[in-house]
Amino acid sequence: MAGFYPLPPKIPSPHPSLKLPFPIFTNLPFNRNSRGHFVLTESTIYSFQPLTSISNTTDTWLVKAEELKSGEVILKDTLSPFPSLCLMEGFPQVLNLLDYRISEIGNAYGLEFLKHGKTSFNRVLTKSDNIKSIFMKKVVVSSSFFKIGDDGLAVMALDMDGNVGVWKMGDEKWTNINDARERSYYVDIIFYNRKFYALDVSGLTVTVDPRTFRLKKLFMDTRVLDLVLIVLCTWWSRLMICSGLNEENHEWVKVDGLEDRVLFLGADSSFSVLANDFPGCKRNCVYFVDGSFLEDYDEHPPYGFFVFKSHAAMRLSKFPSYSKIFYPPPTWLKTNPTLSQR
Repeated sequence: MAGFYPLPPKIPSPHPSLKLPFPIFTNLPFNRNSRGHFVLTESTIYSFQPLTSISNTTDTWLVKAEELKSGEVILKDTLSPFPSLCLMEGFPQVLNLLDYRISEIGNAYGLEFLKHGKTSFNRVLTKSDNIKSIFMKKVVVSSSFFKIGDDGLAVMALDMDGNVGVWKMGDEKWTNINDARERSYYVDIIFYNRKFYALDVSGLTVTVDPRTFRLKKLFMDTRVLDLVLIVLCTWWSRLMICSGLNEENHEWVKVDGLEDRVLFLGADSSFSVLANDFPGCKRNCVYFVDGSFLEDYDEHPPYGFFVFKSHAAMRLSKFPSYSKIFYPPPTWLKTNPTLSQR
């Protein structure tokens, strides 16, 4: 754990004590004795760059940070919601942010379960059903989350089994998304242009109005193409296939390249940047996280990257020149002695 000094200016949450109901999916099995509620957590993805270019090192370092109520900051894996094991040792305890050029790239959200009463948290997690009801795969919020005094906050959550639920301020329970199909399995969710979007593994995309929860299927809706990089990425045996919505035919088609863009597919968030703006990021490439890249006693996170030119998906840790944007921390990160002695 490391503390940033000074902390970047952020818009304070208008609902610091907001309690979201538990459980999200009442139609799924869970321990009825489990009592508690969810609170919304927020992490920010930053890009650090030296004020002047330094030879023989990366010029961009990406990191995710979550500020706690205590003022401390937890550094997380950039593409996952977990604390970064790569930054546990030898990392400066204090950073003077004035020493770097810092950009805020995106945000990631989560739901933290807080139990009620005397029930042991370990008992709540005794069964796998309980774990699934507490830990979400991905959480997104409406943009009104940042508007002070606006009670229009809405949240969409995706669980490990492909179920999607939505909630808005004032609701006593979550609303589960039902697209009227016999079977559905959602793989990703986003908030864009004042609507929630949910992507099913089949390619079906639905929108949900955060005010009314009205659902609309988007197989034939080209407005989703306004999303710069909406892609359906699947991979197996180190092969990744990326698809995008075709504007004229309203169907998923193969994406052959991203030109100068770089796409990051995280477990709890996704974002895209221009490679020219962030030296060290490989252009026309997809960075992603996948558990199959996790090895015993490995200090590196399970990241992979896909290069369109070679059409190959590879383990990122095998290519240090490309992994330096994540780990290890660049040598130009330095501790301010004056601040460290305070």
